[in-house]
Amino acid sequence: MSDTLCSSARDLRRQFEQEIEPHRADLWRYCKLLTGSPWDGEDLFQETMLKAFASLAQLWHPLLPKAYLFRIASNTWIDHCRKRRIPLDFSEDVELVGAETVDSIEVAGAVEEIVTHLPPRQVIVFILMEVFGFQASEVAGMIHATQGSVYALLNRARRNVRGIKQGTQVTALPHPSQREAVQTIIHALQNGDPAALIPLMSEHMHNDAAPGFQEFNKDDMFTGSMCGFAEGDLQASLQTLWGREVLVVSARNSAGGWELHNISHFEFDSGQLVLQKSYYFCKELLLEASRVLGIPLQVEKPAVEWSH
Repeated sequence: MSDTLCSSARDLRRQFEQEIEPHRADLWRYCKLLTGSPWDGEDLFQETMLKAFASLAQLWHPLLPKAYLFRIASNTWIDHCRKRRIPLDFSEDVELVGAETVDSIEVAGAVEEIVTHLPPRQVIVFILMEVFGFQASEVAGMIHATQGSVYALLNRARRNVRGIKQGTQVTALPHPSQREAVQTIIHALQNGDPAALIPLMSEHMHNDAAPGFQEFNKDDMFTGSMCGFAEGDLQASLQTLWGREVLVVSARNSAGGWELHNISHFEFDSGQLVLQKSYYFCKELLLEASRVLGIPLQVEKPAVEWSH
């Protein structure tokens, strides 16, 4: 690897460090609170820093550095919890009436304890809002949730703070089925009608198309990745691939046949689409999927040239 490339990377790293320096202490404290341990918190902190730096080239819209860092830390920790099969607490129950409250003394005494008792999403919302003072609209974008669900999670967390002290067992709620919503996505793609997706999408919709780009709200998507597809260009179906249910999208080629265009999966909250994980730029994964699915891979598509 050339000295010039390494030197340029070091210069960019120094610039990145300067940009995020005001937020390092808060980020480290947040990671420690999430994990319940300075050792595990340090691991999460370092992983967050690496991901934040590595993702810079995927950002096409300006972001607030602190929210950007906390978003990555939150979702990295959620991913770890998923791998450990810890129930996260997804629910369509939006509790905005008769909200629980906790005072500052209760917060100070509860934070260290709730990590081991509450579902991860309740922990995240509680810490972000009660300790770091983020607004519900900001937290919604960080954890792929609707604003209403953020309030519901906060309300449940506050209630459970008291439940913990009284010895009440906390249980997580199951993730609701979203098959009808996925069918709407399929029809929108095949009909060349992105506007049909507007009612489904949260304002803080996250389109994770790493390593190509990231989009962090609905407006960015409709001026970016959602532009340009027309009726008949695409066909889509829900399939199980390597144990995961995913949306397989094929594109019509110049000969009238079909080629594998993209694979993605979705997450919903309170009936709204909050996350699309797209593998559009993942050549090796798509090549393997094309062999498994028996569909030739599309090697020439927007922003990609894999034919050489």
